[in-house]
Amino acid sequence: MADENFTQVQVDEQIENAKTKWTESELNPLVTERDDLLQHKPKDLTDDEKAFETKQQGLWGKEVNLSLKKMVWNNLQMLLRLQMKMN
Repeated sequence: MADENFTQVQVDEQIENAKTKWTESELNPLVTERDDLLQHKPKDLTDDEKAFETKQQGLWGKEVNLSLKKMVWNNLQMLLRLQMKMN
């Protein structure tokens, strides 16, 4: 092999070319993929939205509880009617 001497300008150009090639082939596709994924990220809830969701969950729990109590009450009434008919 021949001894090759490169000037600083040539070295800098090669480094810059390598950076450009890496940016185009590796970095840009990753940035594009990240940006696409960010579009599907759910938005962060505000404090008001969090409070609303908490309240909504509490109300749903109360509604389920009332529904269960109603079912128990209806079953109890039905049992009492049957018992009264049997007597």
